[in-house]
Amino acid sequence: MQGVSVCVWLNEFAIANGLRFFRSITLSPRRYLDEKDGKWKDSGSFRPADLPSLVLALSAAHDYVANTPLPGEAIEGDEVPTEIEEGIPA
Repeated sequence: MQGVSVCVWLNEFAIANGLRFFRSITLSPRRYLDEKDGKWKDSGSFRPADLPSLVLALSAAHDYVANTPLPGEAIEGDEVPTEIEEGIPA
């Protein structure tokens, strides 16, 4: 089977007041079976036929990154507006 893949990684690093998170995205090379030696190998390039798969995978990665908060971030819509928060008695 030949194909391409995109992976979204969650990375963390320590700072003075705790952990910080960021994401990185990797594109895996296209794999192919070398008929000469029967071994799977990485290709150094993509074929025009790979472009729809790459577009779909990159779009899904983009949607995930855009819509999934990092650890410690608020989920969109869960924020309490400041003016309401200030009016709530402690």
